[in-house]
Amino acid sequence: MTWTSWFVDGLIDRSRYVHNRRLGYPQLYVEIQRQLRDQNPDLPVDEVRMAASALSELAWEDIVRRRDIGRSSPSRSDREELWFAAEPHPRCYLCGYPFTARARDRYLERRAARPLTPEDLPLLVDFTRPRGMVTRDLGVEIDHVTAVSAGGRSYLANLRLACGWCNMVKGDRGTLYDAPATFAGTMRIRDLGLVSLPQPLWVLRIVATRGRCEHPSGCSATLQSHELYVAPRNLDGMLNPANCRIYCSNHDPWATIRFIGRDTMPRR
Repeated sequence: MTWTSWFVDGLIDRSRYVHNRRLGYPQLYVEIQRQLRDQNPDLPVDEVRMAASALSELAWEDIVRRRDIGRSSPSRSDREELWFAAEPHPRCYLCGYPFTARARDRYLERRAARPLTPEDLPLLVDFTRPRGMVTRDLGVEIDHVTAVSAGGRSYLANLRLACGWCNMVKGDRGTLYDAPATFAGTMRIRDLGLVSLPQPLWVLRIVATRGRCEHPSGCSATLQSHELYVAPRNLDGMLNPANCRIYCSNHDPWATIRFIGRDTMPRR
């Protein structure tokens, strides 16, 4: 079934049909039949039609299901319940970042809350996870643990508080393999020299999946109590998914060098 789904996605992008309700089953069938005919010109016409019909029915069933799920906006009471369930120290569930009072007030839609402005951005950012390049990075957002596109619903059990940076990087991607296998670029870091920058999704997924400091001492820091960072297991090696270890700020071997000037960080 997975291979069949991939095959259909190689013929048409079902997301176009999910988000554009003017597109119906007839257009889907015509598009799939055309793609099959173009890719298999030697197949008899009746076989192409039969295959197009079977694949269209499979794709349309998924499209209808995804349309019905929808992405209803959580109510104000839902937003408040998520926040107060995370008290006394609400954090991003993906990286452990503690939310600021300003971000809290904006999230809870308090009347006196002022919007985040460029003046609120930090002077220094973590070059492995450059949260703070734009104001959205610092905000409190609601994330679907299981993405809507993957069948996730807007029930409280499927909703979590996330910082804007993590929510933007995660999107609807489920694993670190959804990111490109190549590095995101290179830059020179003090005391490290030329460094290959990891893909943001690698960092997010490794921290979120492991969820605790991996220092050999047996540190008890977790995402629920600390912001967590990535550094190489082998400090002479590249920071890729096979060479990552998770640390709290107390055990971070890069604690004195990971934060660089925001203005020096290349835009991704």
